[in-house]
Amino acid sequence: RHDYAEVCRALELRGDERVIDAGGGLGVLAQHIVDAHPLTQVTVLERPEVVAMAPSGSAVQWLDGSLFEPWEARADAVVLARVLHDWDDAEAIQILKRARAALSSGGRVYVVEMMASETSVAGALCDLHLLVVTGGRERSASHLRRLLETAGFGPIALRRLPALPSVLVGAVP
Repeated sequence: RHDYAEVCRALELRGDERVIDAGGGLGVLAQHIVDAHPLTQVTVLERPEVVAMAPSGSAVQWLDGSLFEPWEARADAVVLARVLHDWDDAEAIQILKRARAALSSGGRVYVVEMMASETSVAGALCDLHLLVVTGGRERSASHLRRLLETAGFGPIALRRLPALPSVLVGAVP
């Protein structure tokens, strides 16, 4: 994606951290993270059928798993990029709780989403599409903040990017 360089800057990784890109697809963002932060250990958590299609020959590691089951990895940071919008609130909270359980003390979750308050007519159409197809939705920053708080994160900071999406950062207290 054209905005992944901006997303990588918003992550503010410290160098040698362990990062889980949960629901990271074929690892495009994960590879951007590795390229921007070469000492960072990045693992993509994905369904087995997606991991089977993963590209080889990169520093990205792969882990078969479900967003809804306990994750077999620990991390300093979890990235959920364009993941939560596919799920209703209860499922989004469940995913966030799995992320929190995988994080070390002082860890952070980065929620990368288009915020509903930032949407145009095209954004409203995207929201409608998500609702019909997945049962998910685009959420406002305040709505996502409430989901993060419910899952046990805090403090929470919003980082607006020059272009969509924005990043909400939730810390493990």
